[in-house]
Amino acid sequence: MIIEQDEKGNGKFKFTDDEIKILNEKKELFFPAEVIRHFQNVLMKLVAGIQERLPGGTMKYMTTRPNFKYHKETIKVPPKDKDDKLGKK
Repeated sequence: MIIEQDEKGNGKFKFTDDEIKILNEKKELFFPAEVIRHFQNVLMKLVAGIQERLPGGTMKYMTTRPNFKYHKETIKVPPKDKDDKLGKK
């Protein structure tokens, strides 16, 4: 997969024929825990780069769902361990 961003800040994800074939056959992407950690790091770097290239006017746009929750049917996240201190206020 190649991720491109043009000078106007628009983004495009491009897949190879082999990648499309895998997605069509499997209908999912699977990341073992070790790989998802590296993917997370790459994704954060990508997000930072996208932010730098966005036109100034787009910075005023706000997400309209400030209390966004995972949509249970589309994103499944295991419950946090009761001893997990992250996310607690």
